[in-house]
Amino acid sequence: MKTSELIYNNPDLEDYLKLFEDSKDYILTSTGNNANIQIRLCGLNIELSNKDLAFLSTGEKIKKTGYFHLNHCGFTYKNYGEISIIVIPSKYAYTIEAQEWHANPLKFKIRNKLFEVGSASPLFVLLNEPIYRDSDWQYFTTIKIINTNNKEIKTDTIKALFYLNSHYLKNIGLIAKIHQMEINLDEELDLWSDEYYDRFKKLNRVRIRTRNDFSSIEPLLLYNQAQIFDNDEKFLYLYRILEFFMNRARIQKVAEVRLDSNFSDNDLIRIIENKNEEKLLSNLLNEALNSNQKKRMAGYAFNKKLINKDNYKLLTNALYKYRNSIVHAKEQQITEIRIPDPFEQIEEANPWINIVDELALKCIIKYNKTSG
Repeated sequence: MKTSELIYNNPDLEDYLKLFEDSKDYILTSTGNNANIQIRLCGLNIELSNKDLAFLSTGEKIKKTGYFHLNHCGFTYKNYGEISIIVIPSKYAYTIEAQEWHANPLKFKIRNKLFEVGSASPLFVLLNEPIYRDSDWQYFTTIKIINTNNKEIKTDTIKALFYLNSHYLKNIGLIAKIHQMEINLDEELDLWSDEYYDRFKKLNRVRIRTRNDFSSIEPLLLYNQAQIFDNDEKFLYLYRILEFFMNRARIQKVAEVRLDSNFSDNDLIRIIENKNEEKLLSNLLNEALNSNQKKRMAGYAFNKKLINKDNYKLLTNALYKYRNSIVHAKEQQITEIRIPDPFEQIEEANPWINIVDELALKCIIKYNKTSG
């Protein structure tokens, strides 16, 4: 195998090459001059020549057919891609320090694509750390994607981040976003503690679940961005997802009404011609949830004093009015507008954010499925 000779010939890469010794999923073999790395996840081999290793030793990106270096966050090689992300507590979303992944690799599928979230592979470290010299490389978390390519990797990563933020990390008070690697000599504030190790334990899984694919990427971009913010910014990003699906919900309603003899032609025309935003929102809210979910949401809104009766029908007007209080600032309506108050103590979890978050997820799952 002659890996010792390879390390001797490339002393600047010694720390990174030694990482392969403890890896079962990334196998390094060598003739002493080149490095052949097997990616067992997809049965792929990447060979790094003397020239490639020389580039890395001097902090330069390798130039190889089939290899694409994504700006500051990862790479693709043929059908394999790996992207660096940061996983942080949602209440400290302003920090940028990469944190260690404390759970087993988290795996799920979207169609024929396999996603694995976990500690960075030794291959990722080898191809990036010599370039960026990031002192925290050992704590990198990455999304590894099988059956992707340089044209699809960004879209695939957005989908993976959506499921991370909506179905996995959200339940343990964490969020994920792309980590842009850079030279950083400043010492970061350490907001990590042992309690997050216990949270990560909840992500340990055995079964690989196949997730739905999506017809549109824009709602996922909005959802992922919403998780970074708090308060009004978060609410508005989530509400924009509802706006995105208003017309799809109306089209689906028209399709259902056409097959229902209880609706007249005039009823159908009224639905088609209706473009009032509050009524579109009303239709969306009415169609997005089942009766049990509507009952639970109405009860929650009533308990939080967002509506004056435990009635789901009152939710549309209340939600739309709250949205307007953030978006608009007309002087004649100033008493209904939410103006920032520096002395106001803002609730950590705004009830309206919880509501639009749930509605946004329901709409994404219901109206954003692919036809295939």
